[in-house]
Amino acid sequence: MMINVNEILKEYFQSTLGTMNGDDIDFSFVVPTKKFSEAVVRNTVNIYLLDVKENAQLRRNSYERTYANTNVVESAPPVMLDMFYILSTYSNTNDIEQEHSLFGSILEGLYGFHHFYKDHLSTATQLDAQKISLEVFPQQYINEHLGLQLWSAIDQNARPLICLKVTAPLEIAHTISTKKVLSKTLNYETLDKPLYKLEGQVVTVISDTPKNIIPVEATIKLMKEGEAEPIQSVACDPFGIFHLNQIKSETSVLDVSAEGYKTKKVSLENMAELTSNKLTIVLEKI
Repeated sequence: MMINVNEILKEYFQSTLGTMNGDDIDFSFVVPTKKFSEAVVRNTVNIYLLDVKENAQLRRNSYERTYANTNVVESAPPVMLDMFYILSTYSNTNDIEQEHSLFGSILEGLYGFHHFYKDHLSTATQLDAQKISLEVFPQQYINEHLGLQLWSAIDQNARPLICLKVTAPLEIAHTISTKKVLSKTLNYETLDKPLYKLEGQVVTVISDTPKNIIPVEATIKLMKEGEAEPIQSVACDPFGIFHLNQIKSETSVLDVSAEGYKTKKVSLENMAELTSNKLTIVLEKI
C-alpha cells in the first residue's frame, strides 16, 4: 500500500503553522479551480496531487530475502514513485497579504525539512514519514509542465504556487516461498585466519541539499590486488548502504562504481580498524 502522503503533509503543516493558530486553517486536496477559490470560507492551504511518475533511478530488480523456519521468503522490492504536488494558499477575505504570509509559512516548514521526523509528526506517522523524501521546486518538472498555462487549463486566476516532489515507496504484495536448503563449506586453509565484516554507505556531495549529501546506489566489488575477477560483488540499497561478509585480511581493495559517477578504488589495508566503524565512500559525478 502506498504511504498516505496527503495525511503526512497535512499533519506536518498543521504543526509548523502552529504559531499562526493552525486550528483556523483548512486543508484541501482538490483541483484549485476558480470556483474552489471563490467558495473558500476560512484561510486554506490546498495540496493538489498533479502527477505521479516512477523514479527509475531508484528502481530495484532483486527480491528481498528473509528466512522463516524452514522456508526462504523472497519479497518484491517496493516501486519508488515521484509524486508531484502543487501547493497554493487562500484567504477567506481575499486578503493578498494574508495569503502571502500563509504561503511564506508553508515555505519555511518545507525548507526546515531536516526537523521533519523529530519535531512535527505524531508517533503513528513517523515510521511512514521516514520512508519519503522531499524536493521543493524541482526545476526540470517546473520547466516542462508548469506555468501560466496550468491556471488557464483549470480556469483560475494566476497565483503563487509551490511545486513539491515527494518520493515514496509503493509496496508490492508479491512473495515467493521456497524450502530452505542448508549447506556448509569448510576451508581448512583459512581456519586459523580471521574473517571480517564490513559495512558502509556510498554518497555524493550536493551543495544545495539540507545535509549536503545524497546516497548513491552503487556496485561494490571486493578485489585482490592484481587480480581481475572479484571475490564478492554486492549492490547498495536505495540509501547507499552495503554489507560485505567473510573478508580475508589479505583482501585489500574495494572497487566502487555507479552510472554517472567516477569509479573509485578504496584500499583496505587496516581491516581491523575499518570493520570497527561504518565506512563512508564519496563518489564524484562524471
